[in-house]
Amino acid sequence: MNTYKLSIEKQRESFIELVQKNPAVKNILDNGFVEDMSNWYLVAGCLNQTLWNYLTNRPIQSNIKDYDLIYFDEDLSAEKELRVAELVKNKYRNLAVEFDVVNQARVHIWVEKEWHLKMRPLESTEDAIASWPVSATCVGVRKEKGEFIVVAPYGLTDSLEMVLRPNKTTVMHESDFNYKVGRWTKKWPEL
Repeated sequence: MNTYKLSIEKQRESFIELVQKNPAVKNILDNGFVEDMSNWYLVAGCLNQTLWNYLTNRPIQSNIKDYDLIYFDEDLSAEKELRVAELVKNKYRNLAVEFDVVNQARVHIWVEKEWHLKMRPLESTEDAIASWPVSATCVGVRKEKGEFIVVAPYGLTDSLEMVLRPNKTTVMHESDFNYKVGRWTKKWPEL
């Protein structure tokens, strides 16, 4: 696609145009999160996997495990996170897709408990997006007052060019990167 030759603004326009070819992505971006949460993003795999499907001429929604929605809320209770996830699932039950809804303010709690990794508390959804193990998936988008907000701390070239690189700023292990890459290259060998 040679998007590395495009300006950042043209890359952003291409990215937004291509991810909206997935009707579930378009629906979520058009209809938003839940009313009382403003700092949310549709992120990571579902966006890149939509791009990969389009760029490799696969059905636009094939091989997408789930749609990741993140938000940031000072309420660190698991109960609140479950309630928010249920609200999202109910709002989009007509889409017939799986969701993974995560409060990024509480990620450090379960990362330490479940993965035995020491992690600093994240400061925002944008901070979270910058911390994921594969730089191409460090992307989030939402629509606010009719305008797209795109967070891509490492740019969009890797996403648009189907390049997987480790994010060296993450606390995740190299094995996390290798696991994701191994899983994805089985589905998209063009990566």
